[in-house]
Amino acid sequence: MQKTKVLITFVEAGLGHIVTAKSIAENLKKLYSDKLDVIEDYCYRDSEDKRLVDYEKFLVEQVKKTNRNKVNAEMQFASMAFFGDRLSLFLANDVYFNKIKKAILQHFKEKDPDVIISTHFSTSYYARCYRDKFKKSCRVITYNPDPNVHGWWDRENDLFIVNNPAALTEAIKKRKFEPERVREVPFITREDIINCNLIKTEAREKHNLPLDKFTVLLADGAYAESKLAPFTDELLKSEKEMVILPAVCKNEKLMEKYSALADKQPANIVLRPIGFRMDLFEFYKAADVVITKAGPNAILDCGFMGTPIIVNYCASPVERATRDLFVNKYGIGENIENAAICREHIEELVDNPEHLKPFIENCTKIFDQNNDGGKAVAHTILNLINSN
Repeated sequence: MQKTKVLITFVEAGLGHIVTAKSIAENLKKLYSDKLDVIEDYCYRDSEDKRLVDYEKFLVEQVKKTNRNKVNAEMQFASMAFFGDRLSLFLANDVYFNKIKKAILQHFKEKDPDVIISTHFSTSYYARCYRDKFKKSCRVITYNPDPNVHGWWDRENDLFIVNNPAALTEAIKKRKFEPERVREVPFITREDIINCNLIKTEAREKHNLPLDKFTVLLADGAYAESKLAPFTDELLKSEKEMVILPAVCKNEKLMEKYSALADKQPANIVLRPIGFRMDLFEFYKAADVVITKAGPNAILDCGFMGTPIIVNYCASPVERATRDLFVNKYGIGENIENAAICREHIEELVDNPEHLKPFIENCTKIFDQNNDGGKAVAHTILNLINSN
């Protein structure tokens, strides 16, 4: 029997879009490899068309700029509001990025998929354009990794999947998605996290970290362009005993800076910068608390690892919604945007780690490694395919 060709698009604009696409691919392959031919498609990065390669670089640079200065995102969202969601989406993709649109549509034509799955709003829109122009039978499915639904998510997809009740309501009530096109699933994570059963001491031992010191990890996304450096520098002033783990990821300048400082710390401080690695979640498990900007991916990983968070920066309205959901509603951490105040709070936690217990308990209530949304996404996708 001929398998249904499923194209899963991978786009780097922060890592959240990639890791959720990876989870969907893993589950479809694991559950339905007899029915589906699942193709992981880095449609911009691996293209032979330089325009598409440059476009992903542009997306990455936009994320970096926003992380450095939230005014960039505020201007983008203000422009969306001024022109309206639909018109601004059209102007951006069909006018300003028209050459990109033509190139990616040609890419989809060459792949000739029966289903296109996206986790980024750009490929979600382009996939629908491909369906409408070239292959009416192609099913277009989007998984939204954000906790809310902004105006550039295309509402004419065949299926739009969200991961919490507030996003479901926003999609239907505010963004005017047709209710039958929207589904809600539990939070989704990748298989490595589902299979991670390390306890805190085991994670510390595995990665050669002190077993008995209060441990703080600082995360800023893949590019470490936000508040990681000033918050790390402030913590390094502390006289309390602690391990400080700045996850500098792809930021080579910060890696050089903190590697040079690591051996110069007083006896009370262990400083260990962490470069880019896909098992960063094991360091989240090793930490007592994670200081992070409100990126959905890092917060979800912390939640699944049962580690409380301190949100120190919101780079965009999407990240404000992320903070509001996970800090204010689900109560898995706190919001502290001043570095000195955060240091003082961490010092209190060093002396009184039991204050973290309510946040840890909330992580356990909200995030269940046995109830991963990846399987629900896979089932939902297959149901749509079988309904044709």
